[in-house]
Amino acid sequence: MRERRSIRWMLFQALVAFPVFASNIHYQWTPNPVVVSALAFFAAGAATWVAVSIIDLLRFRREMARRLRSEQRVYNRRNGRVPLTGG
Repeated sequence: MRERRSIRWMLFQALVAFPVFASNIHYQWTPNPVVVSALAFFAAGAATWVAVSIIDLLRFRREMARRLRSEQRVYNRRNGRVPLTGG
């Protein structure tokens, strides 16, 4: 499973880096391939960092919502409150 995730992130990074290389081939914005490689590496790393941060933020939000619901149920049981049901 871990290997599968690693391959997915590598594919994602390749999909980000390829347009940087392709744009240099088409527009020739620098003759130095080292600069293009560094920019592609930076772009892939930045895109991966953003994607991972968003995923972590969503996981954290889901965990906090789960904890809040759990604490609310405990509070309601202790105080004899019956949860409202919709419908």
